[in-house]
Amino acid sequence: MLCEHDNQIDAKDCSGQPSVWRDVYRKMGCLGLSCQNEVLDAHDDIPDDLRNQLDAEERQQLSKQKFLNNVSTVSMRPPTNFNVLPTQSGQPLKSSSWGADATLRTIQPDYVDIPGYREAVVEEYANWHLSRVSSENYKENIKQARDIALDNRFDIGNISRLDPKLFVEQGVKIGVARRFVSDTELWRDERDSGSA
Repeated sequence: MLCEHDNQIDAKDCSGQPSVWRDVYRKMGCLGLSCQNEVLDAHDDIPDDLRNQLDAEERQQLSKQKFLNNVSTVSMRPPTNFNVLPTQSGQPLKSSSWGADATLRTIQPDYVDIPGYREAVVEEYANWHLSRVSSENYKENIKQARDIALDNRFDIGNISRLDPKLFVEQGVKIGVARRFVSDTELWRDERDSGSA
C-alpha cells in the first residue's frame, strides 16, 4: 500500500496536479506528546513509537481473530454422547423397542484369561494377522504394530481397548492399525475353536 501511495504521489508530481495524499496528510495532525504537535506530510512523518504501537495493536487483533476462528470451528462440532448401561456379566443386553427377542452382543469382560505369557500371546496374535496377508508392506506394518504393543507392555486385553491413532502416530498405516485393535475378539474366537 505504501508503494502504491508513493507511486501516486510521484505520478501527481509529474502531471502537475496536486497530490491527494499530501492533502490528506496536511489535514491530519499528530497532537499527542509523542509527535510534539507536528504536522504529518507523509507516512514517514509518523513517529516510530506511534507506528510501533499501531503495528502491535494490529498484530494483537490478528491473533485474537485467529483464536476466535479456531474456537468457532471447534465449537461447531456436534457433541457425541455415549450411553452405556451396566449389565450383569454374561447377560445379554435387551431392548424393548426392538421386541422381546432382540438381543445385543454381550459386553466382554476387560480381560479374558488366555494361557501363556502375555508377550507370547501378543506375538501369537501378531502371527495370526501375518498369516492373513501376503504383501510385505502389510507384514511390515503388522510387525511394527506388534513392536509398539510389546514396547508399551500392552497385553491382548489392552490392545482391544486402544485407539488406533496410537499406532498411526508411530507410523503404522490406519487400516492395519484398526485391524490390529479391533480383531482381538475374532482372533480369540478362532483360537478357541482351533481354527486360528
